[in-house]
Amino acid sequence: MRSRILFLVAAVLLGTGVALAQQGQLVIYVADFHVKPGLDEQFMNLVKKHEQPVFEKLLGEGTVIAWGVDIPVLHRVGAPTHSFWWSVPDTAALDKVFAALEEMEEKVSDDDAQAGEDARKRGRPAPKSDQQTFLEIVDIGKHQDYLLRHLVVGRSSSPPPAGFQPSNWINLVRVLPGKSEEYRRLWEQYNKPVFDKLVAEGAIYAYALGTEEARSTDAFTHYVVLTLPDLAAREKVRAAFNADRQARTPAERSIITNSFLNVTDPSASRTEILRTVIYQTSPPK
Repeated sequence: MRSRILFLVAAVLLGTGVALAQQGQLVIYVADFHVKPGLDEQFMNLVKKHEQPVFEKLLGEGTVIAWGVDIPVLHRVGAPTHSFWWSVPDTAALDKVFAALEEMEEKVSDDDAQAGEDARKRGRPAPKSDQQTFLEIVDIGKHQDYLLRHLVVGRSSSPPPAGFQPSNWINLVRVLPGKSEEYRRLWEQYNKPVFDKLVAEGAIYAYALGTEEARSTDAFTHYVVLTLPDLAAREKVRAAFNADRQARTPAERSIITNSFLNVTDPSASRTEILRTVIYQTSPPK
């Protein structure tokens, strides 16, 4: 039943009041959905009606750090249309989330049954249930979940502004077998300082390097996600990396390039751009 509410990681990076620097290794549950054309509003209405109250309660309890829904900026044939995600401190919290969702589902099922019974007593047909509506608007056979873990995180010390709806630039990377530790070392040595500077300057809200906690695909092994105030911030990211690399000698630039090429499969690299349409995080302590 929980697949009912379950696109890759997006604005889960920002927790309210967390200082810039490496943070805990958040776990993120992500669900890809393929909503049929023209039915986006109905899908979002179901999320707001049923899932949003559950996650607002979980946020208040501290079980969930953040949750939201993302949609793609770049549309591709056969790709998901919506992502529903939440981030938790560790995998232990997943049980609490699943229990809360299942409790909600049982109540919705009971309410639908009661509405049907009441309609029959009045000699009327039973109203369409939200579960029926969901199955009509979503291609459930294409649904897929991911369980991710952020390994390195940097984020702003300022809470996200009201109505926070960032853009998210995601690079998917395939690291060669046995090279994960070397890739992370290279990334932290050459890329992390640039991202830290961008966060400190307010050019980007946050960044993360992560991997799948539960392996489900060969398409990528690691991801880098940037949470941007808008797509214009992408130009600031490019400028920052160009400045960093140009400040180095040609020999240093060659070492950096070849080092990354030696631990990754460049032909497998892909980029996704998402826009957040719902984002909520835990309240300030």
